[in-house]
Amino acid sequence: MALPPKGDPRRPMHLAIRSMRLLGVILILLSLLGMLPLFFIPAARPGVSKILMIFFFGALLIYLIPGVLFLIFSIFLKRRQAWAIIGGIVLSSILLLIAVIALAGVLVNFATVGHTPAALIGLVMSVLFVAAFTQLIIHLSQSFKALKYFPVDEQRGFEVAPVAPIVPSVVRDPSSQS
Repeated sequence: MALPPKGDPRRPMHLAIRSMRLLGVILILLSLLGMLPLFFIPAARPGVSKILMIFFFGALLIYLIPGVLFLIFSIFLKRRQAWAIIGGIVLSSILLLIAVIALAGVLVNFATVGHTPAALIGLVMSVLFVAAFTQLIIHLSQSFKALKYFPVDEQRGFEVAPVAPIVPSVVRDPSSQS
């Protein structure tokens, strides 16, 4: 899908579609990465493993469900559905709130514990998620204007062919040749 030029009112919608696809894939990959420890939990300790499995399954759903919803919203936003914009804004706002709370927690941990590598990674990830969800909300809120324009890719009907001007041709009488 070609990105419209700057100044085109359809550009924010295309950027929102790309951002939702990217965030959806990232969140699904994070959920699959979060599922990885489930394979290493020993089944010999049933009490501990059940609690850990419930914890990891809950964490899996925290990333998996929004990731799948972002992919669904991006598909329907490409089909120019207004409810996909509203759903994307609501989901992004909820995730932005969670990311801001996580950022505050990381900053408190950063201030109390110190500059550990885990705190630094958490700080960078939290800032990136806050920026990504903020940008997505901005693009989605600007996408309402793009619904009234035709899509960039879509061709409607036939192309209008320009009419060639009629050029009078000189007809010569063959009997008048000398």
